[in-house]
Amino acid sequence: MQKLPGASPFVVPKQSFQDFEDLRETIKHWNLDFRQLEAGRFRGEILQVNSEDVCYVNARFRQKLHQQGAAPEEYFTVAIPGTSCQRLRWHGYDVSASDIMIFPSDGELNSASDENFHVYTVSLSEEKFQEAFAIQDASAGRVQFSGPRVIRCRADSVRQLLRLLHKISVTHPPTSTEENADLRMELLSQTLPMLLTRVITEATNGEAPRLSAKRRALVSKAIALIQQSSHFPITVEDICERTGVSMRTLQYAFRQCLNVTPKCYIQAYRLQRVKAELACHRHSPLLVSDVANKWGFWHMGDFARIYQRFFLEKPSETRRFFSS
Repeated sequence: MQKLPGASPFVVPKQSFQDFEDLRETIKHWNLDFRQLEAGRFRGEILQVNSEDVCYVNARFRQKLHQQGAAPEEYFTVAIPGTSCQRLRWHGYDVSASDIMIFPSDGELNSASDENFHVYTVSLSEEKFQEAFAIQDASAGRVQFSGPRVIRCRADSVRQLLRLLHKISVTHPPTSTEENADLRMELLSQTLPMLLTRVITEATNGEAPRLSAKRRALVSKAIALIQQSSHFPITVEDICERTGVSMRTLQYAFRQCLNVTPKCYIQAYRLQRVKAELACHRHSPLLVSDVANKWGFWHMGDFARIYQRFFLEKPSETRRFFSS
C-alpha cells in the first residue's frame, strides 16, 4: 500500500449530481461503475476529504443501484452505513445498521442498494493502517482482510463512530475557517483511524449472513454474459442455456442478489450504455439512432419511449445536457 497519487490534503466540497458520468469525473481515487436498476432520475451527493494517508467519503444516492468498481488502490477500505440506509446487499451480505463492510484486498466494490443509500467510506494507507492496529494491540482479535467481510459491531460503538464521521462532514461548511480545517484534518488523520480500528477489533457479534457462493457466482456469470453480448440482444433464455440453469433458478438468484429480474437488468444495462455514449460523444455528429443500434435497439420509436420512461428525459435532452 502506497500513498494516494498526489495525496496532499484536499477537500472536494459537497456536490449534487444528476448523472453518473459527472460523479465519476469528480470523485477522486475511486473507480466507479454504477447501474441504475429502476426508472427515475438519479440524484447523488458526495463530500470527499483527504489527508496524506486517509481518504474519507460521505455519499448519498437516491436511486436503486447496482454499484460496481473499486476502492482506492492498495488501501485498506471500509464502509459504514448511515442511519438512513435501509436496504443494502454488499458482496452478497445483508448489511444492517451496526455492521462495518471491510473491502477485499483488491478493493472490489459490488453492492445492490435501494433509493435511500447513505454510507461513509474510509480508506487508510498501509502506514496508517498498521499504526492504528498496533495501538489497539489487536493481535488476538485481528481480522483477516483478504476477502470481503461484513462484521457485526457493538451498536454503541457504531453510533460513536457515526457521530465522528458526521462531525468531519460538518466541519467543512462553505464559510469554513482555518481553525475548522485544522480540526477536520486532526479528526481525519488521528481520531478516526484510532476509533475505527477499535470498533473493528472489539466486534464480538460475528459476521452478517451471506448468500450462497453458488448463487452469487451465477449472477456474476450472467452479468458477464450481458456485458459481452450488449451490442446485440441477449435474452433470459440465452443466459439460462449458457449457464445451464432453469429460468426459475436464474430469476430467484437475481431477485436475491439485486432485487430485480434478469430481463430488467438487461434492459437497464443497455439503456445506460446508450446514455454514457451520448454523453461521451456530445460534441460529435454521431446520430442517436447509430448509438441506439449499436446497443441493440433497432426500433427507434420503441427505443425513444423506453429511454424516456427509464430516465425521465429524451435522448436528445441527454445530449443537450452534456453539451451545455
